[in-house]
Amino acid sequence: QVIWDQAFRSARKESTSLTEPHITTMVRLMAPILLAGSAAALGGEDATSLVQVKLQRGDGRDQPYYWAGKNGDAMRTGNAAFPMPVDLQSGPAWSWHEGQNGLVRAAPLIDGDKSIYLSSIAGNVYKFSPDGKGLWRHYAGASIPEVPAIMGGALFATNTFGEVFALNMTTGSQLWKKKAGKSSAGDTWSMTAADGIVVAALSNSGAANDHLTALDAKDGSVKWSYTPKVPVYNSLSAVFNGSLIFSDFNGRAYRLSLADGSLIWQSEPGLQAEEQASFTTGGAVIGPDGTTVYVTSNAKTGGAEHGRVTAFRLADGKLLWRQGTDYQANNAAAVGRLGPDGPVAVVVGVGPNPDMPDPIMQLTKTAPKSEKRARVMALDAVTGRVIWRHELP
Repeated sequence: QVIWDQAFRSARKESTSLTEPHITTMVRLMAPILLAGSAAALGGEDATSLVQVKLQRGDGRDQPYYWAGKNGDAMRTGNAAFPMPVDLQSGPAWSWHEGQNGLVRAAPLIDGDKSIYLSSIAGNVYKFSPDGKGLWRHYAGASIPEVPAIMGGALFATNTFGEVFALNMTTGSQLWKKKAGKSSAGDTWSMTAADGIVVAALSNSGAANDHLTALDAKDGSVKWSYTPKVPVYNSLSAVFNGSLIFSDFNGRAYRLSLADGSLIWQSEPGLQAEEQASFTTGGAVIGPDGTTVYVTSNAKTGGAEHGRVTAFRLADGKLLWRQGTDYQANNAAAVGRLGPDGPVAVVVGVGPNPDMPDPIMQLTKTAPKSEKRARVMALDAVTGRVIWRHELP
């Protein structure tokens, strides 16, 4: 269902805290939302949709791909290097439906020719031309819950059997496949591909992903594995200057050597005396200047759960600042400049995760609908000060 244009029209009419420059910045910082995979489960239609809005390439972009993985680049900034349309009322350029109970939770990827790659829960990887023509499909033999990554002419993904594989981006043919773990969990984590290495989240227990494994991008040979203090969930790893940065599901941040997996530093989430660590589906990203890591996580105080964004110095893991978000922080942030002359900001959507679909409840018109409040916030990247916030309907 296409709701993004309606959401922006509503924001323009009703918001007292979100101006036109803010909307433009949100679109640039949250570009992947405009290529949205969504499950339609109303009116008897079980299908998955891909909706595209036309993008324009900006000048001075030196990356080989428009969107190579979750949040776009290896640092996971979520900051688009190209202009995005603000007026979306004309609707999508094209759409596609997988059908047959299809479900997509992964973000699409875009190569240098604007071709689009998408994986589905059913275990398919698709390639589309910029105008929506299907170019190839590869079936991986099992579900693909995560967001793949592209690098050096290959697409890298993992199925729930714990098999990491590489596909030729031109033809869709398999380059290699490696059984790297007992399994890979069904949460929507993200593959990492940088500096000739791919990193996958895997499980030795058959349950949650309890370790990260790095493989050689050329042949799939395993280079190292690392087990954090607690499992990862919706794992999002960033790469900068030969190191891998990620967080576990309690908001603990880690920096490893990408070459051999050795620990450079580990930082606690900065809990206050009255707080207890809680579960989050958030993650870690690196700011555009390469000096700061931003982690979203949750904590409990007196039984109530609330979120926070924590900034760590990349060099040594020192906690720089910590800002509460009131609502749960379950999404990784995007980091970029608020307009041409604006400050560098950490932009994050906060609120509790949506409930799992319940087909019985969907058929019951009188079923109660619990309200889940949410907002988008912009924080000063240097100090953590709240610049603006916008309550969502």
